Order: sequence, then C-alpha cells, then structure tokens
Amino acid sequence: MSTASPFHGKDGEVYLTAVKVAGIREWTHRVGGDEADATAGGDTSKTLLMGLDEGEGEFAGIFEPDDTGQASIVRGTEVELHLVPAGNTAAETELTGTVQIRSIDYDWSFEGIPGFRCSYHGSLVVQDIPA
Repeated sequence: MSTASPFHGKDGEVYLTAVKVAGIREWTHRVGGDEADATAGGDTSKTLLMGLDEGEGEFAGIFEPDDTGQASIVRGTEVELHLVPAGNTAAETELTGTVQIRSIDYDWSFEGIPGFRCSYHGSLVVQDIPA
C-alpha cells in the first residue's frame, strides 16, 4: 500500500460512490466475524475456529444540510463506501466496498457545532486508489 505511515489525519475523506461527504471529522472500520468454540475435554486453553468475516463502522462530522454527500446518506440503502485516510490522490490507500447504511444520528447542542454520525454494515478491502 502506498500511504506512508505515520501520517496526519487532517486529510482523511469519505466518499459515497463518487460523492465526497463534507465535514468529516472521524471514521472507524471494525472487522469481526463468527467464531466457534472448538475446545475439547482435557485442553488447557480455549481453541476458537474463525468463521466468516464481517465489517461494520461509522463516520461522523459537522452537519452541513446543503451538502450533496450528506444528503445521500439514507438508512437502508446500499452504497459504495470509500474511506480515505490521507487524501484522495491516485496511488494513496483507501478502504472500499459496498455497505448498507444502518443508522444516522444528528447531534445539536447550544454551545457546540451541529454534527452527524452514520453507522454502516459491510466488508471493506484495503487498496490503492486507482489513477
């Protein structure tokens, strides 16, 4: 992968299909999955068999109601998600795949900046951004 490490998160971006989502401040992707206990009698430690992988995560930022990217976040829809840690430049690294939008939360406080948080379900792969 091309993205040099360590790098600053200030250039991170999120895209739904080819549309950039404005106001992004953070994103997280987790990989987990099924596991089965295969421990047998007499074993001295637990043995787990890994099953199918699954991914989930969320992205969050400043709520901008006029942004086309944020307007395209609709619960229940499947979208092509691109999580870009260091800027959307050819040969940089991204996590990408088709995900289903699970929920959208909107935050507001008297003393703060309005925000949003979106959760999704789906597996992503790490790849270089195509030229």
